[in-house]
Amino acid sequence: MTAERFLRLLQYLQGKLVPLIAVNKLKMKRTSVLILVILAFTSQAQNILHLEHDVELQVTIVEFELENHTIDTCFYDNRPYICKIDGLEWYGMDHGLELPKFDLKEIVFVRNEEKVNLDVSQMFNPAFSTSISERHFRAELINDDVQIYGWFSDGAGTYCAKWLVKDSDSKRILLSTSEEECFN
Repeated sequence: MTAERFLRLLQYLQGKLVPLIAVNKLKMKRTSVLILVILAFTSQAQNILHLEHDVELQVTIVEFELENHTIDTCFYDNRPYICKIDGLEWYGMDHGLELPKFDLKEIVFVRNEEKVNLDVSQMFNPAFSTSISERHFRAELINDDVQIYGWFSDGAGTYCAKWLVKDSDSKRILLSTSEEECFN
């Protein structure tokens, strides 16, 4: 397969606009490697966040892919909106028909060599991109347990979550769009 055909295949598969410029083979090889690197970083990112109390969060955000989800619409004031994703109410967008851009795929809590997955179901558009920072999270010690607070927004559909990590297990104890619950 020629480099040009390879780039066209990438363009088709990723749905990205990749300019195909006739250049010599060396430049084409460099271009295809660069495009692969860029595509790898734009479709998924794992963020390693270091919080207080020696807590590390491994947060994975991926681009939303409609073919991996089921979408349900409802009506409010005779206007349709996406009310459920995968059969559940979802967070990360105000009422409308716009699909999420990003899917919060995974948060892994790490402390003292212990790894615990946090429930991220129903959570979309946690940030403007696949990157997220420590300022979105806070960890608190309560006896031997840890509470993790998270605040999420891509500019619309702000929401928060709280998890309790106890005895190598976790439970999400809050998922809300309420300002009172999120910021008090």
